[in-house]
Amino acid sequence: MEAYKARLKGDIAIGVIMVSIIAICQPLVWFVIPEYPDALNKGFTSGFLIGIALVAVAIIARNASVLKNEDELRKLYIKENDERTLAVEASAGKTGIKIVLMGLAIAMAVAASIHRVVALTLLGATLFTVAVIFITNWIYNRKF
Repeated sequence: MEAYKARLKGDIAIGVIMVSIIAICQPLVWFVIPEYPDALNKGFTSGFLIGIALVAVAIIARNASVLKNEDELRKLYIKENDERTLAVEASAGKTGIKIVLMGLAIAMAVAASIHRVVALTLLGATLFTVAVIFITNWIYNRKF
């Protein structure tokens, strides 16, 4: 249980660092990045960064509160390390990545007749997804 507590404390530290970096970057988005007429750069980037920061703050708060209560800590440990839950998550992950890959491939095929840059971007995302699948399979097959 001590190793799990240490991991949660590490997660809190990483979360605080991430929120701090976002807090530093947020003014840069508004005052340094130029505004382009047809771009969503300032509003989209700000919203994305704020969304990530809010999720990180929620995780930090949950971990901090769990560390104070031994029963809650035990419940979270069981929830995160239950073999059935891990098996379901692995199965859902496999299915989910296949659906994402199919969606990217279909979107790429449709975009090819509309706009070259969009099609090439989707091709890059598709190839990246395939590379992630192969690399993670290779790593896990060597590990287990």
